[in-house]
Amino acid sequence: MTVDTAFDTTVKYTASKTILVAGDGQEIWSFVKSVLEDNGYEVRVAPSGHAALEHINKKYNIDLVVVGEELSDISGLEWIIKARQKNPHLKIVFVANIWRDADFYQKLRKDFGVSLIVHRPFKPSIFALQIDSLFGIVEESQFPQAVEVNEVDRHVAMKFRYAEILPARARQLADAIEGVQVEPYNQKMLTEAFRLAHNLKGSSRSCGFRKIGDLSEQIERILIGMLNGNSTKNIANQVSEQMNSIQMQAMAAHLKYTSHPDAQSQHENNKDDVSKTLILVVSGGRAFDQNLDENNQWLKILQVSSYDAALKMAREKPIDAVLIDMSLDSRQSALQFAERIRELKGNENLPLGFLSSGRNDDHLEATRAGGSLVLPKPVATNHIVKAATYLSSIRQGGRPRILIVDDDSDFTQIISSMLVSHGMLIRCLHEPSDLLHVLQEFTPDLILLDVMMPVINGFDLCRQLRSMPRWQDTPIVFLTAHSGVDARINAFDAGADDYLPKPVIEMELVARLKLRLERARLIRDRADRDLLTGLLSRRAFSEQVNALLAKSTRHHFKFCLSLLDVDHFKKVNDVYGHQAGDQVLSGLGQLLSRRFRVEDLRGRWGGEEFVLAYPHATSDVMRASLGRVLQEFGKTPYGDTETFHVSFSAGMATYPDDGTSFKELLQVADQRLYMAKESGRNTIVIKS
Repeated sequence: MTVDTAFDTTVKYTASKTILVAGDGQEIWSFVKSVLEDNGYEVRVAPSGHAALEHINKKYNIDLVVVGEELSDISGLEWIIKARQKNPHLKIVFVANIWRDADFYQKLRKDFGVSLIVHRPFKPSIFALQIDSLFGIVEESQFPQAVEVNEVDRHVAMKFRYAEILPARARQLADAIEGVQVEPYNQKMLTEAFRLAHNLKGSSRSCGFRKIGDLSEQIERILIGMLNGNSTKNIANQVSEQMNSIQMQAMAAHLKYTSHPDAQSQHENNKDDVSKTLILVVSGGRAFDQNLDENNQWLKILQVSSYDAALKMAREKPIDAVLIDMSLDSRQSALQFAERIRELKGNENLPLGFLSSGRNDDHLEATRAGGSLVLPKPVATNHIVKAATYLSSIRQGGRPRILIVDDDSDFTQIISSMLVSHGMLIRCLHEPSDLLHVLQEFTPDLILLDVMMPVINGFDLCRQLRSMPRWQDTPIVFLTAHSGVDARINAFDAGADDYLPKPVIEMELVARLKLRLERARLIRDRADRDLLTGLLSRRAFSEQVNALLAKSTRHHFKFCLSLLDVDHFKKVNDVYGHQAGDQVLSGLGQLLSRRFRVEDLRGRWGGEEFVLAYPHATSDVMRASLGRVLQEFGKTPYGDTETFHVSFSAGMATYPDDGTSFKELLQVADQRLYMAKESGRNTIVIKS
């Protein structure tokens, strides 16, 4: 079923209502405008937040406003606050870019009277129905079916994909059962037959082939009996009826879905790139092998030839890293673009790489702009794959990273299809023995585990993960066809956070995973982040620097550590108030977050002191980078009623030249910070 046919029965009407769209110039708002106009609304689009406020100030007859989270000149939340001062009863729809915690939504509804909150990406046709419901034209009870159209489309696509391979899966199980008939005491063959029946049960039920799933479960039970010692040589006779029925139904499903035009269309439309790591390349020419992204299972290269096109794509797609050609337009333009793309909501920690045409100081300028690596042009295929892997692995935040560990490749494909549509980055692992390698490379935010796997079961794998300090707090959710009470108890005993039986309901799965991810993030932030600045807390910074120190000692790397202090901060508090002082600390924290490489460590040491560490860097390079931040910080105005400017002083130490322990490096950096203060402040000292 397609979206268009799902809405063919919608009654057309004349709404005679005026809607103001406060958008940001993106094409999606023009599309929304046309859809709403088709439903009889008069729609006005304001290109900026202030232009939208002018419509309200001039008391145009506006019945509802649709406001985006990020406008070109003001945030959506600020806009709502200002609009409420003009019109406390105006209907407002808030379009969010990312999912937030429940307190944020409650604040929008309760404190600011927002009538509806939707998330991007959204379908304009469904959005129009939601608008209708606000005016009482469509009953909310009609909504569930409409809102689930996306899920219906995906479900049809999943059925199509699974129907394609169902006959082969049924044949595999039949062959395994024939082998057991010949060697009924062969434990290896019995286990393999049980695994195939178990997987067929879970996957077929999840794709809507319930009858095949039920028949597979009957076979699974007989095989369990044999594995438990209730051997029988007549297994083929016992399961022949079920096996014949499975194969007949598998062939019927194959013929039905592979010949269905809507299913074929949905199958093609659902070959989505969001399941891959998306690397945006901003370059005027082809900088890599054209077949690279086609031949790589996890990587997708998206190339654009202008900075405006790159920013547009970064707003529309969940980009995981960016490679910027320094010879496109001009080097200064490339460095300015690096700052602009990092300022987009959610991209504060976006990893950046640069393509260099060979200028001697390209590496220095790239590092100053927050570049984690520099590649010379033209780029060899293996180099860009390594660069993309490195950049995506160091990203903090961004799309939730989900690792699915399940030997059933069919089922992992089903779950991947569900989760990527909700903005998650998925990696599937079918061989549990490779887990440690994948964990280091992919660093998941959550792990989905199956129970029944060859060599090692999910319970034992979960216990192993919980024994490793690095993965003790990572959410682990079991997703398995084992639905008995004992299996659930064993899962929680092994250290799992949650348990879901197959077949899964998409919305329940997504809701549970988002809940686990959000809780893990809140716990991590509360433990590791300073609330005012958003930087690492003193404890968390110390832990990460000690880890960096151990790695640098082991591999003979250099790194720099700097201690900085806001100049005359007591005067700021005394003259302008503690709230102004908090604005300064918060502003500096945000600036430090945006202006360095993703792998650089940034923390609040205490009071107005901050501490930074730069892996694989020399003091000369990092002094230049920090100096650039110092200049920008000094130009930033602070204060609500009276404007003032602030500076900072910093001292820098290098491992191993200035010390071989964190304590020694900190002492040297502190001494040089004192020298910076003594020499007049607003400076950085790197040598005693």
